[in-house]
Parts: sequence; C-alpha cells; structure tokens
Amino acid sequence: MLTKRSWIVLLGGLNVVLAALLVAGLVQLPRAHAQMGARPGDFITVTAKPAGRDYDVLYMLDVPARKLHAFHPGGQQSPGLILVQPRDLARDFGR
Repeated sequence: MLTKRSWIVLLGGLNVVLAALLVAGLVQLPRAHAQMGARPGDFITVTAKPAGRDYDVLYMLDVPARKLHAFHPGGQQSPGLILVQPRDLARDFGR
C-alpha cells in the first residue's frame, strides 16, 4: 500500500514527465507543404505593398526551380488573383 508521501512523489514525477513532453512538442515548429511530395522549405511566401498601390502582392519563391512568382488582386472586373510572369532568378543573378 502506497503512503500519502509516495503518492505525492509519484504524481510530481508524472507532472515532470508530462511537462517535458509538452516542451518537446513545442520545440519543433510545424511545416507547411505547398504540394504533395514537396520537401519543407521548397517554397517561401511573403506579402508586400508595392509603392503607390493600395493592395498587397503575394510573392512566392520556388527554391528548387529558382523562380519568383507574384500574384496580385484582379480588381472588380476580374475577381481573384492574377499571376504575373514569373522571374527566373538564375538568369537574373547570372548563375
């Protein structure tokens, strides 16, 4: 039969183990995949407001293909996002 002190030590140890598992789960950040089979980090996205405009542009960097894609809102005539011609970064930076 366990005494009151034994129960306190047992439950305290269990709390330490659960806290360690919680911290270990927080250390690894979740990863997003842009498509099936892609490795984490193959695509990077960011939004930015172009100078003199009142909307944001979504930039998507395709790391393996070394291309920069840009999407902007179409406006009221064509709702949705419009793809701008992608930039070939290998050619732009001379590699």
